[in-house]
Amino acid sequence: MDTAKKANLFKNETARTELRDWYGRFLKKIETPVKREQISTSIGANHVLFAGDESKPPLVVMHAMMSSSAHAVSELWKLTEHFQIIAPDIPGQSVVGPELRLPFDDYGSWLNEITEQLGLNSFNLMGISWGGFVALKYSLLYPENVKKLAVLVPAGVVRGKVVAGLLKMAIPAISYKMKPNEKRLKRLIEPIMTTWDDDWSNFMGDMFQNFNPDIRIPPLLSNAELGGIITPSLVIGAENDISFPGNALLERVNKQMQNVETELIENSRHCPPTTDEFRQWLAGRIGTFFRDET
Repeated sequence: MDTAKKANLFKNETARTELRDWYGRFLKKIETPVKREQISTSIGANHVLFAGDESKPPLVVMHAMMSSSAHAVSELWKLTEHFQIIAPDIPGQSVVGPELRLPFDDYGSWLNEITEQLGLNSFNLMGISWGGFVALKYSLLYPENVKKLAVLVPAGVVRGKVVAGLLKMAIPAISYKMKPNEKRLKRLIEPIMTTWDDDWSNFMGDMFQNFNPDIRIPPLLSNAELGGIITPSLVIGAENDISFPGNALLERVNKQMQNVETELIENSRHCPPTTDEFRQWLAGRIGTFFRDET
């Protein structure tokens, strides 16, 4: 991965501190024991979060764009009833991850370095949004390592209408940057969040103000690539997702992938509900899929 590029992810040092404080706040939401480690890779040290009992089967989780391992695990920690969650922070996309941008084709090998360092050679894998693309790429390159794959609103399969998305997000983003307030924040996140959540919403406001993530949208996997993913898979889409429209997403994977289950979250935007009821449903759906031996 010699082509990794240094990225100035934070507006300034104050911004770095504020956003890492948010990491700590989401970490405290995880209602199970956690530990944090720096894992050596060819691009340098990489932060990894571990949640739950290490004697349980490993579940590797890839977080979404502009978030972190703590954000993802704060929504998924109920899965630690059956698994130990291992969540690496994606370069260029996390407040505690490597401050680098990788070529898209390198993300599978990047994750493989981490799993090799951890001695993982048979595990379940889950990816969310941007992290879904990483999980799909990894499963394509290293199918022998992945027992089952689950992706939630994944990038890399379909795309929404670019102009419509820009109109819904770009203008509110500019307005919020010029004069941040709650009204403008609600207008900014309304197209992507299904429910208002004080922590998630205000974190996203600070993120838009202070973070310079890798804003590249992952390329679409070809039909041959999707067809080459032989791992038993679960793909979950969101009906009203402006980024990766749920119905089109499920239609394409059902047509191209070999061994796939699909689920549509009705009346959901790109970010599904941040409610206890939804978290319980999601943990049940994903946990059942991973534990089913048939």
